[in-house]
Amino acid sequence: MSTVAMHKDFDRFLSNRNIISRRIEANYTNVVYPARGFLQHSPDAGKLYRAGSVNNSSPDVLIPAFLAAYQGKDAEKISLSPFPSVKTLVPNWRVVYDGLVRLPFLKDNFQTILLSHQYRGVYNVAGYSSYLNRVEAGEGKGFIPASPGDPSPVPAAAWQISNVSIADGFTPVIGVDVTTKNNITVSSQYNKSRHLNLSITAVQLMESYTREFTLGIGYKTKELYKLIPRFYRRGTEKEWSVRMDFVYRKNGAWMRKIEETSTQMISGNYSKVFHFLSEYTFSRLFTVRTFLDVEIDVPVFSATLYPSYMIQGGISLILTFN
Repeated sequence: MSTVAMHKDFDRFLSNRNIISRRIEANYTNVVYPARGFLQHSPDAGKLYRAGSVNNSSPDVLIPAFLAAYQGKDAEKISLSPFPSVKTLVPNWRVVYDGLVRLPFLKDNFQTILLSHQYRGVYNVAGYSSYLNRVEAGEGKGFIPASPGDPSPVPAAAWQISNVSIADGFTPVIGVDVTTKNNITVSSQYNKSRHLNLSITAVQLMESYTREFTLGIGYKTKELYKLIPRFYRRGTEKEWSVRMDFVYRKNGAWMRKIEETSTQMISGNYSKVFHFLSEYTFSRLFTVRTFLDVEIDVPVFSATLYPSYMIQGGISLILTFN
């Protein structure tokens, strides 16, 4: 999903609030204010519901509007409950296909060719409790005071919710892993993920995303002597492996004020990462490992932050005692 699409989702979220508010108003048509609880001595007790009392910043409005906008659903049809039913949930999945290697023009040169695709998503409702002063009006409907200093009744569902979030992503959108007959491995993945945190208390939405492309190349052999024949002696066929990975990653985060309908970018950067690892096994007791990691982070919006560079490397001698 592009950043432009994410901004459009927020605009859709804002407009969905009016749709959800209208649907709630329609549900309370012909509902009578109960004559009990905080309404016991109210002049509204026993009268029909007075339209226009729904708060557009209440969890009853914000949560369905949020889910409709960011899950691509119709605000006119989405459930008004903050707890989706099983039939409306999107299942997680993983698909792996390895049949390409059976094709005649590929099987002579490749051991494996794997294509993969995966989706993982989590919807979380946090910090919820029942209203202490809510008065039931039947069929799941009810009323609470508009505020501690204002006893005017406003529609409210059974749960007082302070926060909901969505964390989902395709990891990968598409992945390719190839191993050739001579033990060269090539892997590539494109991943994308997002995290959305709706705070009812602060009336704001925190939105972040990650896009990542990786490319890895490796080689493994027990016949290093064929590459360097002058060092070959019988019985010295030791295992050697080497791998290089390149990663390009883009991150961004926004704070969106719902009442002010404003957006502020709070972080964002591009990362370029290089990993190198070489491992040579002299025997089952002794292994030498060499590694190099390089990472470059470039901020995308701050005039006070500068690119950062991290380089680390070394040699490890591994002794194994049985």
